[in-house]
Order: sequence, then structure tokens, then C-alpha cells
Amino acid sequence: IPVYHNHGPTNAAKNRQAIGEIVGKALKKIEGSLSSIAVAYIYPQFKDLPLDVASIEADVMVPQDSKEFDIKDVDITEVTGIALGNSMMNKPAFPGATLLA
Repeated sequence: IPVYHNHGPTNAAKNRQAIGEIVGKALKKIEGSLSSIAVAYIYPQFKDLPLDVASIEADVMVPQDSKEFDIKDVDITEVTGIALGNSMMNKPAFPGATLLA
């Protein structure tokens, strides 16, 4: 899975430069919540970017009867990328979506 610096206008990889890639993943219960953990390799030329938050880019299926902002049942059909950013300018969709190292 490619890793990008910030989100693009769409989830398409065309005309976007990856700054790294996901090389490992795990599911773990942390403080009572199931968490998805991804291990990213950041290419050497991008290692000094001030990155401290993460967000997925994915194709999702939402039930037709869902109301805007009240979605409880979502199926992720494919993760197309991971967007990394700086918390001074970016806010991830999921609380706690941070970079550890």
C-alpha cells in the first residue's frame, strides 16, 4: 500500500508521488478498542518531513439508508493508500491516528 504526503483530491494514485509504503500490519486491542497498526517504510529522501498523523484512503460501502454524519456500519472494500501529515495543518478522521516513530 503506498504512503503519500497528505491526501490527494481523490484516492487515485495517478500523478501522485508515494513517499513510502506499508511493509507490515497488525490488529491489536489498545485501551479496549480494536486498533489497526501499520508499519511504514518512508523513502530516505522524505525522512525529514514533519509527519505525526495518519489517515487511510479507502473505497468504502455505506448502507443506502445511512444519514449523513450518522454512519455506523461501513465496509472497507480496499485501502488504496495511507496519507501522512502534520498535526499543525492536518486532522485525521479517526482520533488517535498518530505516528509513533
